[in-house]
Amino acid sequence: MDEWWLMAGVVPITRGVENQEFQVQLDGVEYIIRLLWQDRDESWYFELSDALGTPIWMGQRIATGVPLLFQCVNPLRPPGELITIDTADEDKDPGLDDFGDDGEEGNTPARIQMIYLEADDLAELSS
Repeated sequence: MDEWWLMAGVVPITRGVENQEFQVQLDGVEYIIRLLWQDRDESWYFELSDALGTPIWMGQRIATGVPLLFQCVNPLRPPGELITIDTADEDKDPGLDDFGDDGEEGNTPARIQMIYLEADDLAELSS
């Protein structure tokens, strides 16, 4: 597996929690990430707001390996990119319990991790 993603920051997601919201710092700016599990299509959905709760990007279905902000033209979006990776190289979309970490020290992280590549890292990868 190509290890380019090791330079990225891992977004702190709690395994098995269907709906979660948390603040993260991306390229030095505070944002709110909201993850929603939909039983209907057994998929995760992603929403991003600024620190005050102003929506930036809403209702994006999460697919492994697909950049979450690629089509977002909102000027409030972070300059880098959020992406989910499959650390087991199975290349499957995340199920309910495939994301993040269970919060217990020493436990193995879940198969799917959401990472953030800062703008400088993206520039380095594309050069």
